[in-house]
Amino acid sequence: MVGLFGNKNQDKSEEILDSPEKTLGFSRESIKQYQSFLIQKFDLTSLSEIKDVKTKLMDRKILILNVKELLKKKEFQVLELKAAIDELKSFLSKNGGSMGRIGEHILILTPNQHVRISN
Repeated sequence: MVGLFGNKNQDKSEEILDSPEKTLGFSRESIKQYQSFLIQKFDLTSLSEIKDVKTKLMDRKILILNVKELLKKKEFQVLELKAAIDELKSFLSKNGGSMGRIGEHILILTPNQHVRISN
């Protein structure tokens, strides 16, 4: 039986990859490559967690980085935070990633050139 969203018995990922019209011209291999990204929220509470952020990015995670708790603590200098952000920018630049800001306390980081943020 074919329902509103296609054949119930057919694997949805295979259905998506059936034709160029459904994949907008992307190949089966490139679609599968992009499917392995994961979006994850990360609350940065200490500047020492920058290493964890880099590790998550290397694991193909798109991070929504919340720095609100870190800014509340006031245990660091603003210049230290700026240096940490510059370190992340440099890391992303080397790997083809990008960074953008959403509001006052939220950054979004992408791991490589396959997912870009338009600033």
